Amino acid sequence: MVTKRLDALLDEYLDKSITKDMYDRKHGQLIQRRHEINELLERHHEGDEQFRIAVTTLVTLASKAAEIFDRSTTDEKRQLMAYLFSSLELEGSKLRYALKTPFNLFVDLKDCKEWLPGPDSNQRPSD
Repeated sequence: MVTKRLDALLDEYLDKSITKDMYDRKHGQLIQRRHEINELLERHHEGDEQFRIAVTTLVTLASKAAEIFDRSTTDEKRQLMAYLFSSLELEGSKLRYALKTPFNLFVDLKDCKEWLPGPDSNQRPSD
């Protein structure tokens, strides 16, 4: 978009439709805009990579959570529980809890149709 505008601006200048001062001013604005867009793109790419790393780490930790919990000391278990849960209550024999973000977002993902809108990716019959 900016490149097309720069090309059009140069054409106008070469056709003598605008003055050199107008060309220089607008050219500077367009170059600045290109720089801003490039910075935004770079931040988005960095954010995407950070998100990928965070999700990979989260999935890896979740898959090993039981093992980590079993090997942990009582104090480490308390820290892990505090990291995952915003509240834990025992009402009789029933445990009530609320997960902290982002863990609360993973509850009931099997019911989320947006994750796999088509048929199940595993087309083999279940055992």
